[in-house]
Amino acid sequence: MMVFWAVILVVLFVLLFRWIEGNRTHERDAGNQRAIELLKERLARGEISEEEYERLRRRLED
Repeated sequence: MMVFWAVILVVLFVLLFRWIEGNRTHERDAGNQRAIELLKERLARGEISEEEYERLRRRLED
C-alpha cells in the first residue's frame, strides 16, 4: 500500500513540474512574439535596416 501512494506522489510531482514548465514556455513564446512585433514596427518606420531586423529576429527565435 505504501508503494502505491509513493507512485501516486511521484506522478503528481511529475505532472506539476510539466505543467509549470509548460506555462513558462508559453510566457516566453508570448514575450518573443511581442518583441518580434515591435521589431516589425521599427522596420516599418525605418528605424532599423532589414539586416538588423533579421539579425535581431533570429536572436529572439533561438
